[in-house]
Amino acid sequence: MKWTLSTLLMAVATCAAVFAVYRMAWESARTNHFVLLGAYLLVTCVAIVAAASPQSRWRSGFIGAALFGVAYLACVLKGGFGLETIYDAQALAKYTRLGLALLGVAFLATQLCTMLVRPDFKPRPADESTPEV
Repeated sequence: MKWTLSTLLMAVATCAAVFAVYRMAWESARTNHFVLLGAYLLVTCVAIVAAASPQSRWRSGFIGAALFGVAYLACVLKGGFGLETIYDAQALAKYTRLGLALLGVAFLATQLCTMLVRPDFKPRPADESTPEV
């Protein structure tokens, strides 16, 4: 079986959707900050990998989401380090949920800016000499 990048991204998106449904069933008394941080890292890594593909029509949106994701992880979430109390864990969980929502906003805003600035933009065609992965 040959895996393409789009198939891999669809599998990751499906897993993320399953985790989101599973997360909604948890009690709100538990912070689950490690699971949320893991999901945030997963989504940010998917944005970074998708931004590396030159044939993607949404490459500019993924670049914007990847840049925002890394900056938010470093500046706001502080990489998930420094948790000493349950209040720190609750704050990390709250800011991680906010970061996940803002990743989508960053993707859409960057893609919209690209569409407004370069309305006739078409992705580069795939090079025939490069074998598919």
